[in-house]
Amino acid sequence: MNYLSLKQIEKYHKDGFLIVRNVFTRKECNELKEVLIEEINKGKNILKKSLDAPEEKINKNKIADIPRGVNEGYLQDIAHRSSKFMSLAKDSRLINIIGQIFGNNSKAYYLYRSTSIFKNSDISSKTFWHQDMTYWKGKPNKLTIWISLNKANKQNGSPHYIPGSQNKSYKHAIKGDGKIPLLEAQDINESQKVIIEVEMGDIIIHGPYVLHGSEENISGEQRYAVIFTYQPTTDTSHHRSGLPELIEKKI
Repeated sequence: MNYLSLKQIEKYHKDGFLIVRNVFTRKECNELKEVLIEEINKGKNILKKSLDAPEEKINKNKIADIPRGVNEGYLQDIAHRSSKFMSLAKDSRLINIIGQIFGNNSKAYYLYRSTSIFKNSDISSKTFWHQDMTYWKGKPNKLTIWISLNKANKQNGSPHYIPGSQNKSYKHAIKGDGKIPLLEAQDINESQKVIIEVEMGDIIIHGPYVLHGSEENISGEQRYAVIFTYQPTTDTSHHRSGLPELIEKKI
């Protein structure tokens, strides 16, 4: 069974992103969310202990090291922290979808990156406009799948995109004391912004160059999502040190 029609694949390449409805069931999402919350609480404890012990150093390149962003709404390397999420990354439904996007030339893939993002009454800030490839290694032959574990809408911080922006070059600059290059605001046409609203079990696929971010959570509700980024095995780059995880194509 193919999950995507030719029309959907064409739309993905035209817009730089695509919504696919009802990929996962409510039961699956509730079970995944329960495991994710456990991992988040575990991560907060690990981070607290590391801050209480100065000898504990955070290695940004080590896979599943101290989760430095967990208090800001990020839990990086979720697939390497939980076998449940590694199994999810290798789920046949996702592999079928990325296979349709990448085409038949790729017989296997690498998991370049995995993470989870969450918003609640304490973590509500919006995500600034960005292009993923600005911060990544390797080739721009990557594809990201954003899995919604509950309903996401404008009020609780849903993602937003600018269709077709993957075809334009945007200026980045280091601002303030930060070391992260940010997009120049004047280069972004906010009138073209499309706010994506999805239900539990829907997914969003997007490429490495499409402009995207997320809305502020003004609802106080919790919003959980898991994100996997894949690439063909012709690219051996990894978001961390070491080799990326092999994802074999299931026949």
